[in-house]
Amino acid sequence: MSFVVRKQSTTTKKLSSPVPVTRMRDALDADFGTLDSVQDGRFVAFNASTGKFNLTTADDLFAQAIEDGSLPSGFISKIENELTFDGIIPDIDGGTF
Repeated sequence: MSFVVRKQSTTTKKLSSPVPVTRMRDALDADFGTLDSVQDGRFVAFNASTGKFNLTTADDLFAQAIEDGSLPSGFISKIENELTFDGIIPDIDGGTF
């Protein structure tokens, strides 16, 4: 008589909602807080430490992207070449001397 031993399959945890989700903010893995004019213009990003989607600013998103110093050199060169003072401070008036 022989026995067959089968490895138990690992089950993945699935998030489910008792009602169909029709809006992203109603999903169980979304943490958007109060959606008002302050949140306008923000990006949806996944937060690995909380396991939820949240809203972030473009500045925060860029800061996180450059934390490890892995930006391509071509990107850095393009920014350096296209960055001008006219774009930052238009019509600089040095006054008279």
